[in-house]
Amino acid sequence: MRGRGIFICKSPMANNEKLTSAEMTAYWRSRYPELSGDRWSALLVSKEGIKLANRFKTEVYPLIEHHLALRHRFFFNRAAALLRSGHYDSCISIGSGLSLLVPYLTEVAPKLCYYDADLSEVLEMRETRLKKVKEKFKNETWGAIQSRTIDLEKAATKKKKLKSVFPEATSPIFILEGVFFYLTSACLEWFFRELETYGTSAVIFDYWPKYSEAKSEVTRKMVTFLNTSIREKIQRFQSADEFKKLAGSKRIQEDSEIRDIESEFVKTPLLTEINEIVPARYVVVV
Repeated sequence: MRGRGIFICKSPMANNEKLTSAEMTAYWRSRYPELSGDRWSALLVSKEGIKLANRFKTEVYPLIEHHLALRHRFFFNRAAALLRSGHYDSCISIGSGLSLLVPYLTEVAPKLCYYDADLSEVLEMRETRLKKVKEKFKNETWGAIQSRTIDLEKAATKKKKLKSVFPEATSPIFILEGVFFYLTSACLEWFFRELETYGTSAVIFDYWPKYSEAKSEVTRKMVTFLNTSIREKIQRFQSADEFKKLAGSKRIQEDSEIRDIESEFVKTPLLTEINEIVPARYVVVV
């Protein structure tokens, strides 16, 4: 639920900062650090962001903190395994928002190249707030991470080369957490074509499957909340067949539902009833 849209909070925020779903996600993922592995993201969240997160939990999705903790655990677990394999020289998180995933990964697999990439206004907000957690990580961790400004839709329209945006990455792992459902079909096609230009590359992402709204009341509420309260417009729900076509010569190593992920990390599942969850899916393409 990172999102591409931006909502200006009606109540004044410090430094007139802009509020995105990145704030909610950062808050939720660190509410259960024993599950997510993330203890520090909540430090990046404003009081307004916390209020919005609690409102979403109450009005839309009571299990959102558990869900987002699992999502973070999935992305960290899968990315760390790929980085340790020795096949990749870099890790690029696009739409990183207020995520600390890249710093955590940097300390697991040091001496590689790391990028956090997002819209310029999000990176500006991010850089200001990261000051609150700098001391929680090693100095060399921050030195290994580069920031890059990228608007995926504009890059797709201009047929920009990802290699020109991330020149030091020759065998990269791309992470797009909570991003694909905000992108147009043309942008997705461009991204996977760019992925093919690397001899060795991988991408880890999540998507909302087609017909989720018909099956899940929570999903319907979520779409309404994002569109009206934060003004982040969902572009599309997607299918496994679409991603098989987009992957081209790459192999879909994993395409798991959130309940599959939960069973891997949790002894007593909470995400059991389809009508009470967002049935998101999580994918690794190598």
